[in-house]
Amino acid sequence: MILSHLREVNVIRNMLQNIFLIAGLYVLFGGLVSWYRTKNFLARCVKTKGVVVSHHYQTSNDEEDKTTRSFPILRFNHPITGTEYTVRSNVSGIMQEGQEIEILFDQQDPENTKIDNLSHTWMIPIIVTFLGVFFSFLGVLIRNSITNTIGVFDKIILFFLSVAFILTLGKFVKIKFDVPRTRRKL
Repeated sequence: MILSHLREVNVIRNMLQNIFLIAGLYVLFGGLVSWYRTKNFLARCVKTKGVVVSHHYQTSNDEEDKTTRSFPILRFNHPITGTEYTVRSNVSGIMQEGQEIEILFDQQDPENTKIDNLSHTWMIPIIVTFLGVFFSFLGVLIRNSITNTIGVFDKIILFFLSVAFILTLGKFVKIKFDVPRTRRKL
């Protein structure tokens, strides 16, 4: 009776370990892809000033919880061509109409814009990477609670998780670990 109960507990631990480790590594991979895409965007973007001209309000379709989100409509001029663009921010937020803000836009696709601040530029990569590190770390901890040892595989995973966590934390507190990015200001 006790032996079968211990087997069931071990089966559950093994399942949890696999779920957390695999899900964590998958989410961590998504976070790293998000970092890569954000860095590529920043490498080809131009910084300029824009103005919040209005808001686009979007109400959820959920019957139980009707929420309305406000997406700022931004207007800016291309610094070289002088072409005026009006775009909707893809991140909701409360900003005053007429408020002047720094905007980053892709030179090849000026409709692809981001507001130049930490939450609009880096929050998704930071949160997704942190969650990936957290769930992977939980998987390793559960694995170690089963075996009571730390193997080579676990040490490698813990090393990469530590590096990812330090880089995520470093970006969050604006510590530069790599070559400073250059933004072309035209």
